[in-house]
Amino acid sequence: VGYALVAEKVALLSIMAGDYPTSGPRFAECNACGCFNGADAVSRATAAAASSFVAANVPPSVRTIYLGFRDGDVVRTGAVMELCAAPANPCRHALMDFRDRAGWGWGPGGRSSYDPLAALLAVRGVSREGVGLSECTQCDGVNSIDPKSGKNEWLPGRRSNQSYVELTDRMRAQEAIDALLCQPRPPPPPPPPLP
Repeated sequence: VGYALVAEKVALLSIMAGDYPTSGPRFAECNACGCFNGADAVSRATAAAASSFVAANVPPSVRTIYLGFRDGDVVRTGAVMELCAAPANPCRHALMDFRDRAGWGWGPGGRSSYDPLAALLAVRGVSREGVGLSECTQCDGVNSIDPKSGKNEWLPGRRSNQSYVELTDRMRAQEAIDALLCQPRPPPPPPPPLP
């Protein structure tokens, strides 16, 4: 039921996990391995096995695009919210709290934008101008995630439903996300007419 439901309902799966074309022999990205932030052995093993299963079993009708760790790490967003959003804005509050307490992942421009960049990719698509990403070229094949370690490797081969993106313009990607973060809230819709 799950496989058929995904095939029926999902057109695009944007995944921030791994590094491309390979995470290398020593590095496993935390979304693929579950191996950071004090994760216990069972959690790490479960995350790596689940990541491997998803990469190998997405229905062929679902386009799957991967965003690698390094691209999300260098795109820094959110610092602009200190200027464009009211102090009571929950997004601003969360980002400023992260900046003041996390001790990692914050630099000029804001926080590393792994997941916001993957969301931007899912919503706007890779071909739209203004996102700073492009789909890899000459990269037919599939992503393989080791079920024990979570390390990934792009396996060249036949054309498939899988691909990965490459960051082409860091500032453009950063500006696109910051513009969305600073977008004013739209006014509420008018009430429905009385019967």
